[in-house]
Parts: sequence; structure tokens; C-alpha cells
Amino acid sequence: MTGPRRFFARFRDHVRPMATILSIVLFAVTTLLVLGNLRMVAQDTRAAVTLALRRARHGDPLAKLAFAGLWILIFALSFL
Repeated sequence: MTGPRRFFARFRDHVRPMATILSIVLFAVTTLLVLGNLRMVAQDTRAAVTLALRRARHGDPLAKLAFAGLWILIFALSFL
């Protein structure tokens, strides 16, 4: 293999490990950000669920649909 093919073959061999390392670093940083703000995330989640329940009790159909969608999303993501 000579010329551009050789260059791109070597380039491809170096990109895969870099992409793996980059994705691991990105995952770690995201996890640290969420864990660092876990209290705020919990407060926001509680506020959103409370508001959705209030609206659902008063018969707002869009709120019921959004609340159902929220729980479907939570359960779907927990199985992934």
C-alpha cells in the first residue's frame, strides 16, 4: 500500500482509540457534572412531577399525556 491509502489506513488506526478515549472522557465529565448537581436535579425533577400531578388532577389532557410520556421515557432509559 502506497500513497494516500497508506496514510488513511494509518490515520484510521489512530482515530478509533482516540474516539474511544474521547467518549469515555465525555461520559466521565457528564457524570461528574450530574453528580455534582444531583441536589438541583432532584429538586427540578420533584417540581416537574408535582406540577404535572397537579395539572393531571384538574383534567388537563395534555398534562396527562406529557406525564405518561415522562414515565415511559424514564422506564425505557432505565432498561438501556
